[in-house]
Amino acid sequence: MQKALIEPSGPIETLTVNPAIDKDKSGKYYLVIKGDQPNTTEFLRNQAIALSNSPLGPFKIQKKPVIDYMDTEDMSIWYDTERARFYGVFHAHTFIGLITSQDGINWKKANEQVLKEKSLKIKRGGILKPDRMERPFIYCENGEPRVLCLAVKKGDESYTVFIPIGKS
Repeated sequence: MQKALIEPSGPIETLTVNPAIDKDKSGKYYLVIKGDQPNTTEFLRNQAIALSNSPLGPFKIQKKPVIDYMDTEDMSIWYDTERARFYGVFHAHTFIGLITSQDGINWKKANEQVLKEKSLKIKRGGILKPDRMERPFIYCENGEPRVLCLAVKKGDESYTVFIPIGKS
């Protein structure tokens, strides 16, 4: 039997799901994973960070959680070489959010933590308020974020939305 890449510990328990990985300028790998928040009977998730010198592990979960102050899902991370910092995009119950870290271990809310409410402007006019908008993913090209991808469900239809990211 093969050993799991990572097991719950520290700021998460029960499970390790929804991995997102990137590396910093030195080549160290940072893996964000979601698990149950310890010491609670409520259905709350924490995001944790694990470090390794290889994308194949072994990974060591850090003691400090990435996010433990609200219930979040589906984090995507990337290292911005120009700004020399990590960014993470996630979905909360009512919005798509953004956090940041200079060292990949100590995370905080970004200056614009709410990237977007869970609604979409329709090209032909109006606003779409989906039943679900989640699984945010940032597509980077040459180290720069270019597109925010979101999974959307409205009624019986589900699809992927791509939102171009302008340089600021």
